[in-house]
Amino acid sequence: PRSMRRASCIPEFVNSMGRPSGSLCSVQWLRENLGRTDLRLFDCTWLLPNSPFASVRKLDSGRAAFQDAHIPTAQFWDLDAVADTCASPTPHNLPTREQLTARLNSAGVEKSSVVVCYDALGIFSAPRLWYTFRAFGHEKVAVLEGGLPAWIEQGYPIASGDATPVQGGGHVGWDKVDGVQWRLEDVVANIQNNQAQLVDVRPSDRFHGTAPEPRPGMRSGHVPGSISLPFTELLTDASTHAISTLKPPELLLQEFLKAGVNPTKPVVGTCGSGMTAAFLGLALEQVEGAEDTMFGLYDGSWSEWGGRHDTPVTNPTDSESSVRV
Repeated sequence: PRSMRRASCIPEFVNSMGRPSGSLCSVQWLRENLGRTDLRLFDCTWLLPNSPFASVRKLDSGRAAFQDAHIPTAQFWDLDAVADTCASPTPHNLPTREQLTARLNSAGVEKSSVVVCYDALGIFSAPRLWYTFRAFGHEKVAVLEGGLPAWIEQGYPIASGDATPVQGGGHVGWDKVDGVQWRLEDVVANIQNNQAQLVDVRPSDRFHGTAPEPRPGMRSGHVPGSISLPFTELLTDASTHAISTLKPPELLLQEFLKAGVNPTKPVVGTCGSGMTAAFLGLALEQVEGAEDTMFGLYDGSWSEWGGRHDTPVTNPTDSESSVRV
């Protein structure tokens, strides 16, 4: 893996604490900057069936949620449609250079554009789109803290129906940063060479094999040598915060250290299907001293690894499931 951000990158945004940020922006900042001609706003709501993130406002698809309510000037980004499905068996892998170029040109995104990503759940799928932009070298991109719920809570205007058409762009130089997308063979090699800390953000009971996988045909357990840090541990407590956001930097650092993750050493994220692993990259950028930590994401994640029978699995509850390549 390698850093998706240059140390010299000047913070473009202001976060909810009123501080300059290169990767988070507050709804207040967005409200004040919504009329900028260089701003591109994307609603990338993605819903996970059979989970607490399965629906929003009783709607069961991201596109339906966008049609129902979105921030004015936002465009909808379908994470499953703009994806290279040949890279792994998961539906929302990083797109190819050609796929990304076509989508960004249709959205009027240039290298100079300032991009904000959000979702209708507060924070769930927005980090994945943030990671996509960073993976292709675009640094002026942030996640909206609290997403659409925080925007609505402030009483700011919302729109419905289709997105407002924008003038297309013409930039073609979107090249993927080396090392930000990991594949199965990279993870296999990492078991032996420990090039990076493989951090699994699935719920801990799935990591330890004490709860079944929600996807049929999956083995239980985790990649040998991987570290468990459920992505929900990086979020504010739902019992005290009605809208989900990342925890403050000092608490994020505590979560990394408690899990046994060194935030200054290379990190590769994995999860169920490559969606929530992106939280790790976003969280690392908030921690002092870890802003430029090398970060990669295993797109296939457990959907690929746990769906095969020739990959090694550690499962303390079933010793027969631990096989070697």
